[in-house]
Amino acid sequence: WLDQPIMPRTGRAERREVPGLVAYHTEGTGAQPDPVWNISATGMYVLTSTRWVLGSPVDLTLQRQGLPEAFAENRIALKAIPVRWGADGVGLSFQLAKGTAVKLWEDKSHDVADPIEPVDVVREFRVARAESLLKRICPSLGEKVSRALRNDVGSIRTESVIEIALRADDAMTTGGEKGRKLIHPDVLRHILDHGSWAETEWMRSLWTNLLVTSCSPAGTDVESLGFAELLSQMNSNQTRLLSWICEAAAREMSESGSTEPEAIRCTVDQLKRIVGVGDLVRVEREVEHLTELELLKKRARRIYLDELDDLALCPTAHAMEFYARSRGQREFVPAMFKVSPVVAQASLNSGD
Repeated sequence: WLDQPIMPRTGRAERREVPGLVAYHTEGTGAQPDPVWNISATGMYVLTSTRWVLGSPVDLTLQRQGLPEAFAENRIALKAIPVRWGADGVGLSFQLAKGTAVKLWEDKSHDVADPIEPVDVVREFRVARAESLLKRICPSLGEKVSRALRNDVGSIRTESVIEIALRADDAMTTGGEKGRKLIHPDVLRHILDHGSWAETEWMRSLWTNLLVTSCSPAGTDVESLGFAELLSQMNSNQTRLLSWICEAAAREMSESGSTEPEAIRCTVDQLKRIVGVGDLVRVEREVEHLTELELLKKRARRIYLDELDDLALCPTAHAMEFYARSRGQREFVPAMFKVSPVVAQASLNSGD
């Protein structure tokens, strides 16, 4: 995915009108959309009766006109600073990370006066933010990342990479990750190459958390490659099953004070619901695969699920470390994953 050819670029217009582009913001009890009159790489003018405090950042989401977008690739969350009030709206300046290169009107062959599609604006801001984050945390892959993002615009793999990067950017900005700014190039390459295939919110979240926890002050954490390789060998059913088992084990360890994970008993029906299939052969295959990856402890002999009402599955210590990384924690500490008894019982009963 990273090995994209170099493509020529053209100039850009500074500011244009974008019919159909709106900025959603939270006001009162719900989200309110206001039309964007015009927009540039550095700011925009929004037609609104809201008078935000000048100089105080506001959170806005750009998308095409209509109901709030359900799909992440069709919207972009941005921070903007109101800089002036107009008779019919507010002028805002985008608050972007240093080095973010928004190339709104590049590669546009039509006249400046021609209308621009809202999706083009949203996509460019998504690409620019993702590109900025990935180049900051891994300068050595910067140019390859830029070419891959901009030459493969719109593909499922690129959209997955963009979403993973945007989520990581949010986590590293709002969380306690500011001191860990760099990632080893081999680790990032593996995360992007394999995470780009993730099409579900669940799997993208796991890849995001691995990216964030793989960053270190010097970018020398090569051990994280092992966790990325593990995730690349699991499908969504297997990750759901492993996460459920590890969460239950973490809860037991937190309550008992144990330092080693213990076996978790679950019914065959629970396994079916967790894995998301009713085929026992498929469920057995998912359990065996996790065992082969040394994430579940081996049993003394092969047990077929149709012979049992319930069974015990025990995560390994390495599985608990992977679970912590996939939840955004650098190391496994049982107390971090403690949940209330009511929630725990509900999860156990439902198999969620």
